Amino acid sequence: MNKETLLEKIEEAKPLSFQTIMNESGTLFTKTWGQALLSSLLILLFSLVAAIICFIPYTITLVFFGITSEYMDFHVSNDERVRVISFIFGGIFSVAAGAIFIAISAAFFRICKMKDHNRAGFYDYYYFLKRKYFSKLFVLGTLSTAIIAPSVLYLSYIPLVYLIVPIIFFIAIFAFNPELSTKDIINLSFKLGTEKWGVSIGFILIIGFISMIVGVILCGFGFVLTMTFVNLPLYFIYKHVIGFDDEKPVDPYQEKTDLIIQKLHDYKRPVKKR
Repeated sequence: MNKETLLEKIEEAKPLSFQTIMNESGTLFTKTWGQALLSSLLILLFSLVAAIICFIPYTITLVFFGITSEYMDFHVSNDERVRVISFIFGGIFSVAAGAIFIAISAAFFRICKMKDHNRAGFYDYYYFLKRKYFSKLFVLGTLSTAIIAPSVLYLSYIPLVYLIVPIIFFIAIFAFNPELSTKDIINLSFKLGTEKWGVSIGFILIIGFISMIVGVILCGFGFVLTMTFVNLPLYFIYKHVIGFDDEKPVDPYQEKTDLIIQKLHDYKRPVKKR
């Protein structure tokens, strides 16, 4: 779908039922919890690799400027170089981590669609970790960092209360419309986030609270399990507002039966004599 069609669908969308989306999300979670857990673990693993990659040149840069360990404490050091270097490499890591989160979460959105429509296939968690998507992931990761970091560090999270919804919709719009330009993905995300901000922030707060409780009970592991659960209600918001071109669910048993009948038909087909 092109940008104009997507905008039209967003503008003409009917009010959403909070209870319906919550029930659908719970049902889909029972089908995708394994994929959700693996997606979360992959996000943590790749983020750890990105942190190590950033830490090595960060340390080398400090040594190059002659900054020893006693001056490397960001909070107590009076050396302005430590703050500048830390901000630079911290920003690079944040952009990389944001891009990784968007890429793997977008792949999980595709898996949710497959499960929701009862379609068999390969669960490609690295679908968006390809060279042709790198520029879009970089821009989306940079914009997310540019919005989140100042909100957290200097503005007491206040702007993030509104902006977190459009930021998360970056993932949904990108997942199902990767052919769109980065500018269109951002515009559509803010349009959808603004139109459905109330129901979206409600799900984010509820799932955040559940993640906190489960995380405390399971000593932090519960947070990993529920990290990508927030994607499920946002998937259904996207589905009910915009939808897909191939909405009709597939009956896996009927699909197998049709395949067997087709093979039998091909087997019984008479062979033409030369």
